[in-house]
Amino acid sequence: MKKGNIGLRLFGKKNRSISYRRRIGIGYLSVIMIGCLLLFLPISHNNQDFIKFIDAFFVSASAFSITGLTTVNISETFNSFGHVIILILIQIGAIGIMSVKVLVLMLINKKITTTDRMMIYTEHKQTSTSGMVVLIKDAIMIMFIIQILFTLIVSIHMILFYNYDLLKALWFSYFHMTAALTNAGFDLTGNSFFSFSNDYLFQIYFMIVIIIGGLGFPVLIDIKRYFLSKKSKSVFHFSLFSKLSLVTYFVVLVIGLLLVLVTDYHYFFNEVGGIKGFFMALFQVVSSRSSGLATVNINSLNPATQFTLTILMFIGAAPASTGGGIRTTTLAIIVLYLYHYASNKKDVVAFNRTIPKITIFNAFVSICVAMFMVNGASLLILFLNAQLNLQSIVFEVCSAFGTTGLSLGITSQLDTVGKVIIALLMMIGQIGITNTLLIFARNKEDDDLIRYPEENIAIG
Repeated sequence: MKKGNIGLRLFGKKNRSISYRRRIGIGYLSVIMIGCLLLFLPISHNNQDFIKFIDAFFVSASAFSITGLTTVNISETFNSFGHVIILILIQIGAIGIMSVKVLVLMLINKKITTTDRMMIYTEHKQTSTSGMVVLIKDAIMIMFIIQILFTLIVSIHMILFYNYDLLKALWFSYFHMTAALTNAGFDLTGNSFFSFSNDYLFQIYFMIVIIIGGLGFPVLIDIKRYFLSKKSKSVFHFSLFSKLSLVTYFVVLVIGLLLVLVTDYHYFFNEVGGIKGFFMALFQVVSSRSSGLATVNINSLNPATQFTLTILMFIGAAPASTGGGIRTTTLAIIVLYLYHYASNKKDVVAFNRTIPKITIFNAFVSICVAMFMVNGASLLILFLNAQLNLQSIVFEVCSAFGTTGLSLGITSQLDTVGKVIIALLMMIGQIGITNTLLIFARNKEDDDLIRYPEENIAIG
């Protein structure tokens, strides 16, 4: 009887977890639809021109999923009101709807329930429910400080070097810094950052912020605690998550930069010149991980370079960050597993810690599902849009899944079904593969009580 009760409690906990994910999914869709309706209204448009409902939905989904892909030129289509709506969607998408709810509850001194804490735990893909509220408070504070600090820095830069007036400089800087920090990739220029390809200091500001957003708030909080421990002379140890995230993020960045420089050495970057070519390559590698801002027209790059950027977008940023993709820790765990498997070692070890088998299993599930989704979406879009080439479609699909926002210019050419597919991929990239799968999981766990005989089969 006692064992049965334990089993029921365990099943009940899993069922509640599934319920939390469904509620979060419904909440995400609700916010997107509200944003869609606001962007569809003439009050959001320049010249009171109507746009198609599917385009309003696409832009809303792109903003909330902090991607940056768009079927219309937002600088020309939307007015200041529309831009503010997009900015609000970006900000909510970056923080998370449950985090926004908790922030409001804290501001009005209302109690934060256990359900609220569990929803935050689920939304931000954490491994423990302890310290959820503190995590959100620290994350929001860090985001706010970085936004304000770099907004001021870039505003001064725009005033000194581009003769912007104060209000224009502040709005330009705040919008684009928010887009960079949240890895949204939207811009008000109409041509991303092409006009700033010679301004290396400007690019450095944004690369720093893009990397900060891509590392994720748990890593940033660990870094903050590390410096505080140095100040107080206390002992602090980075979590395994932070170590793997940091190492993998920068290893992938360096490898990606080398690949881009090699694949495009005799093409675009070589023609542009040494320093400018290097900065263009570096900015695109940093941006392709999750941001979507660009200092060069991606169509002008070598196809091998475009494919390299596609891989980087598929990998994406760290978990609990503002980026999408399979996530850096997933890649790290799979690489570590393959290394240990080839070395005939029983356990997968990283930084003197053994990684649980269920985590390895989940990593393989994530990458397999991601590959099925990317290939399936690419095939369907190619079937419905035969006029487009396969590489452009795969690039677009990986950009959506990685919530990146880079494009080879085919977004506006997609039919309605193609736009819906891309929008769904952006939403999945935002929610995460695991959470998306569990949204559709069954609540009943009776099947787990049945066990069948094992039989081995040959593979490979």
